[in-house]
Amino acid sequence: MRRLIRVILVVDTAREYERGLLRGIAKYAQLHGPWTFLKKPAYYLQSTKAGLSIPQLRNFQADGIITCEGPLIQRILELNVPTIISPYKHSAFEDVPVILPDSESIGRLGAEHLLACGFKHFAFCGFADLPWSQIRGECFANTVRQAGYSCLFDHRPFTPKYRSGEKALHFLAQWLEDLPKPIGLMACNDDCSQQVVEACKMAQLRIPEEIAILGVNDDPMVCAFTNPPLSSIALDTDRAGYNAAELLDRIMSGQSSSGQVVTVRATRVVRRPSTDIMAIDDPLASQALHYIRTHVRELIQVRDVAEAVNTSRSALERRFRRVLNRSVFQEITHMRIDLM
Repeated sequence: MRRLIRVILVVDTAREYERGLLRGIAKYAQLHGPWTFLKKPAYYLQSTKAGLSIPQLRNFQADGIITCEGPLIQRILELNVPTIISPYKHSAFEDVPVILPDSESIGRLGAEHLLACGFKHFAFCGFADLPWSQIRGECFANTVRQAGYSCLFDHRPFTPKYRSGEKALHFLAQWLEDLPKPIGLMACNDDCSQQVVEACKMAQLRIPEEIAILGVNDDPMVCAFTNPPLSSIALDTDRAGYNAAELLDRIMSGQSSSGQVVTVRATRVVRRPSTDIMAIDDPLASQALHYIRTHVRELIQVRDVAEAVNTSRSALERRFRRVLNRSVFQEITHMRIDLM
């Protein structure tokens, strides 16, 4: 009978990225265990703000650790237990394996999606001092430039002043107001894209007609709680979690750990209303699309759309055929299907 392996997981569950890693780790343990875990307890059971104390970690006598980068990271490394880190501020730790997203392909995929929406203006919103955000922005901009366009940046310091709150939204809203329209904007992750949505509301900018917004991580608890719901790049965190557990198992069995990287791959863009548009320069068609989008849950008909934009039905149909290559009725049907 195989010995029970004891593994510490210092991984938060508030975001889909970490939850996906945990699902993959659990799958590996079920297939190749038995493993037992020490995890951060539920908030009402926590005795410390960090959830787990160093004495608790030491007393568990772990065989291995998978941890997110956090305030205890240096003290965790001092336990001299095989460890894999999922960083957010640093891209590497000396001789310690890490879990890193493939930010190059994430940036390219974001640019390709917004280019396919027909945009001619592009922007990236992220944090200047987070390496993964910088890489995503650079690869996004490079892909846009290769297509013959330029990219505008909002790279804010990762400080409380710029991370959240009314001041952060005010700075962001001012930047968004000055951007050329219509524009396709990629944010470094879903949390950042949610901020962009709120700043657009502050600046009274229409999404996606004036600014289409794309995030990263496809976190359902973020994407579904914005209005409109956010398009986002999905990452294969389940596979990365499985691969991280497999690597930890090998290290615990005696294999050398020399700074290996477990890569989190981008899989696809999950398209939702925040980028569900073809960028068009026709103001009348753009107004009509906005009316359809905001009234699609009602029993609207083509004549309602024409009346809302103060034109005839035949003129509106011609505009839609010329600009979108489909009828007004087809557009209404398309948006209703997306709600299902």
